[in-house]
Amino acid sequence: MEERPAISVLVPTRNRNKPLLRLLRELREQTLAPSRFETIVIDNSPDGAAEDLVAREQQESPLRIRCLRQPLPGKSRAMNSGVAEAAGNLLAATDDDCRPAKDWLETILAGFAGAGDDVLCLVGRVLSETGREDYAAVGLDRNRKITHRGLFARLRAGTIGNGSNTAYRKRAFTELGGFLPGFGPGSRLGTGEETEFFDRVLAAGKGIVFLPGSVVCHRPERTEEENRRRERASLRARGAIYALRVTRGDLGAALLLVGRVLAGPPAAAFLYLRRLFPPGRKVPFWYRPDCQAELVYGFAATLLDPRRWN
Repeated sequence: MEERPAISVLVPTRNRNKPLLRLLRELREQTLAPSRFETIVIDNSPDGAAEDLVAREQQESPLRIRCLRQPLPGKSRAMNSGVAEAAGNLLAATDDDCRPAKDWLETILAGFAGAGDDVLCLVGRVLSETGREDYAAVGLDRNRKITHRGLFARLRAGTIGNGSNTAYRKRAFTELGGFLPGFGPGSRLGTGEETEFFDRVLAAGKGIVFLPGSVVCHRPERTEEENRRRERASLRARGAIYALRVTRGDLGAALLLVGRVLAGPPAAAFLYLRRLFPPGRKVPFWYRPDCQAELVYGFAATLLDPRRWN
């Protein structure tokens, strides 16, 4: 009888077979024994573009690999399909264009073993392969373990981590529900699926731990304009999250929204002045006026749009 995996790796993909193949080959290099993890590729393309590739890998690779089809568009739907089918009690998620460190899975297992049962998520560093700053980067300036909990941690839900390097207890989805299809790539908002879930975890009084030793490299190098578009989109999604929470009676979300809207302009003014001493200090993107405007727009548009829950 085949041993049950300790952890399941979830890889959503859509028409990106070349980077997907590189990732599957690199997962062979994990220091964790192949018998202790499985890899689930969730094919989100309408025509099953990844099925043949995964079938070949099943024949050639020492790893346990399988492919699921989720033809309905959206990363959230793909991830929910993977969560439902995963055999492991722990889940590690990455993107098809990433390169995990060789000890990635062992670090995640050790992280959960050393965390309390109320810690439902682990996040790690997401680094650019060239070291250039990118919107997808996480944890460049963090070199210690950080535990996020409570109301004020919800302020940082969008920058705690991202889906390129996140791990979950599977029971988190039983207790709190799955990813919302209205968020994430392939949705109307186009992003925010992990932010929404992290906020839900924190609102439930549970913990999220940042592990600096969990490292994934992200291949794309985006232009400055692409980064700025993604930053604006992330604040629009954050506004939508606040709208979702407020309409369901979440007082904490209402306080956070009011605080962000009222404190945003003076905080931005202070930070823009501070960057003069020393010159060049970066202002966090969520304080930029264009991002503040997107926050308000996302909140208002979601309240007024009857499709907001789709």
